[in-house]
Amino acid sequence: MHSEPRKIVTANSLMDIRPDVRLYTRFQSDQELPDPGDFQMFKMIVELNGCSCVLIIPGKNCFGVVVGVLGEFMGMINIPADTTGFPNEGDYNLGHCIFLQSGKVKRMSFRHVALKLSDYLEGKNENDTTELELQIP
Repeated sequence: MHSEPRKIVTANSLMDIRPDVRLYTRFQSDQELPDPGDFQMFKMIVELNGCSCVLIIPGKNCFGVVVGVLGEFMGMINIPADTTGFPNEGDYNLGHCIFLQSGKVKRMSFRHVALKLSDYLEGKNENDTTELELQIP
């Protein structure tokens, strides 16, 4: 439903947006946001990488797009969609992620990013840095 993002851009109020289109931005107050656990993992991925990124994650009857700029979570939009034809293997396993990190474009699956985040949180990262360094599998 590619018309939905256009409606969001041109909406005068978030109340004008369909209820099944979920939008979370860094500019919303805590009262306007749903349970932070709904998107906390995405926010951590953006902030720990310290770079710009776009994550595209298909779900059941929708897909989410997460955007980060220079390590700052800008927001997430979840748009209704028929995702049955979306690829779900290799670089697209559970979704597709694009990072601009260390002067390079890095593309990988969301599964790879989630596993790297898990290792990082468990203290298994090989670097001694505060950023989550993603390596292309």
